Amino acid sequence: MSSSATRFTARIVPGTGRGKRMGVPTFNLDLPSVPADLSEGIYAAYASLDGQRLPAVVHYGPRLFHGESTSFEVHLLDSPPPPASSLTVEMVERLRSVRSFATEEALKAQIAMDMAQARAILAQP
Repeated sequence: MSSSATRFTARIVPGTGRGKRMGVPTFNLDLPSVPADLSEGIYAAYASLDGQRLPAVVHYGPRLFHGESTSFEVHLLDSPPPPASSLTVEMVERLRSVRSFATEEALKAQIAMDMAQARAILAQP
């Protein structure tokens, strides 16, 4: 399912730091800036900041494993997250629905598969 027409800029807001502790640091974006017609899910995307367009993977929806509310989180693939106040996101392709995991290890394994799938999609011409 392609979402290539969805592109928006949002303010970066503080997160819990859990992604960073799991080795997958994210930018958390201000939810009111997310387009209302965007479906929740995991996406391959590009994130633009400081004139650079970087490959990324996005989680949009409830953080089911942690029993927390909805978030929009952007993880830059193969790039450390530089300090920034806003981010432009270009959604490329929806990878899957948001789902819950029994353990943190299972969640980490799925994140690794999502990142590999996003890299493959974004490497295509």
